[in-house]
Amino acid sequence: MFNALHGCNLLKITAGADMTVFGNGWRFVVIVMVVLFSPCSQTAESYVDKYGLTRNSPPIDVGVQPLGVPSGVLSSVMRRDGILLEKLKGMGNPLLTYPFQRGADMLPALADGRLDAAFLGDMPTLLAAAAGNVLIVGLVEVPPVLVPRAF
Repeated sequence: MFNALHGCNLLKITAGADMTVFGNGWRFVVIVMVVLFSPCSQTAESYVDKYGLTRNSPPIDVGVQPLGVPSGVLSSVMRRDGILLEKLKGMGNPLLTYPFQRGADMLPALADGRLDAAFLGDMPTLLAAAAGNVLIVGLVEVPPVLVPRAF
């Protein structure tokens, strides 16, 4: 049996008595093609629609990628910042975060106003900037500067 995890699907392909997965090159290629090109059962639209995001809602809706570095760490700290959460709630705009599998999945919700902000990587940020009017706040790591010592 050959198990493969691709996106959201777990495919189980059982080799017959006369077929070995690695013995016949073309059969292995067919199996790999099936795994790579099989449709994901949970598309971006399906899990995003479950969030029930609406335009101009009172909460500040922020899309996050929990496994992203450093954005996942920053969003996690932001969600746990008691002072920030208390002040936003007092203003009538509580902070709500929504996990996304990919930055590209956040772009349609950002474009139509369902998300107020998002933690994105470089390519989704460039695509969002090319598609419309966005405000980009960046985090840049600056390498340390070496200063020569005078002798």
